[in-house]
Amino acid sequence: MHHADVTTVNRRGFLAVVGAAVTTGPGLRADRADQVWHAGVARIDITPAQSIWMAGFALRKQPAQGTAMPLYAKALALQAGRGPAAVLVTVDLLGLTAAITDRVATIVRRRHGIPRARLLFNA
Repeated sequence: MHHADVTTVNRRGFLAVVGAAVTTGPGLRADRADQVWHAGVARIDITPAQSIWMAGFALRKQPAQGTAMPLYAKALALQAGRGPAAVLVTVDLLGLTAAITDRVATIVRRRHGIPRARLLFNA
């Protein structure tokens, strides 16, 4: 489902900006502050507390019985110099709904001032 009021992430543009920033040599910029990279990472366990039906195995006849490995949501935030931050969010799931990504994007904008166009969700 696509909402008209939500900015769509331009994945090619996002990757081009990150790639260009990584390959830009230090001699190409006059201001040392522009050469400083900031990065942050975070991880949270999103493993359900109760047994749920799992996707990915069509012959399943009952909800999951225990946890073999925990499921995580992880984020990598990158900022080149004084430029805007970009955040890659990845989850150990088969997919994310627009409702979930919209809610996360709203919280991230409110708390950190990062617009939806600078968030890339990956499942």
